[in-house]
Amino acid sequence: MEWYLSALKKYAEFNGRSRRTEFWMFQLINLLVSFVVGFLSGVLFGESGLILANLYSLAVLLPTIAVGVRRMHDTGRSGWWILLPIANIVFWAEDSQLGDNKYGPNPKVVASAPVETSSLQRTHPHLFPTVSSVVASVQEPMLSPTTNLTAVPILSSQTAKSSLEIELEKAAKLLEDQLIDEEEYRTLKKKIIERS
Repeated sequence: MEWYLSALKKYAEFNGRSRRTEFWMFQLINLLVSFVVGFLSGVLFGESGLILANLYSLAVLLPTIAVGVRRMHDTGRSGWWILLPIANIVFWAEDSQLGDNKYGPNPKVVASAPVETSSLQRTHPHLFPTVSSVVASVQEPMLSPTTNLTAVPILSSQTAKSSLEIELEKAAKLLEDQLIDEEEYRTLKKKIIERS
C-alpha cells in the first residue's frame, strides 16, 4: 500500500525515477481499487454509480502516467516510450539502470531500508562486515573470518603474526563469554588459521 500512496503523493511529478516495485505495486493496487470502486458503485447505485468509478479513473490518470514516465527514466529511457504499446511493457519490466543516470539517482540506493539483522549477525557482528569496516580493514590490516586477504595489504610477516594472534584471542574471548560454543570456536579458529 505504501507504494500506491507514494505514487499518489508524487501526483504529477514526471521528473526523477521510480523503482520497478513502486511501478508494479501501484498498478496492482490501482487495479484492485478500481475493481472495488466499480463493483461497489455498481451494486449500491446501479448504472448511475459508474460515474463514481469513472471519477476514480480520472483522478488516478495523472499519477499513472507519471509513475510510468518515472519508471522509463529508471531504465535510462525517455518518458515518451510509454506511448509505444509493447515496448513500454518490456521496458517497465527491466531492472533499474545501475548508478545515477541523467534522470537522477538510483531509487534502489536512495530508498534502501535497513536490512533486518539475524540473531547470528547480532551475536557475531564481526563475522558480517559492513562497508565501513571493510574500508577500515583495508586501511588498517586485520584478519577476520570474512576478510579477503588479497585486498588487505600485509606489511610484514610480523604484522601478519600479530594480527593472527589478535584474531585468535578474539575467538577465544567469544568462547569465554559463551557467545559461541566449542564447535563454533573450532570452526572459527580453523578459518582464521587457514586464511593466514
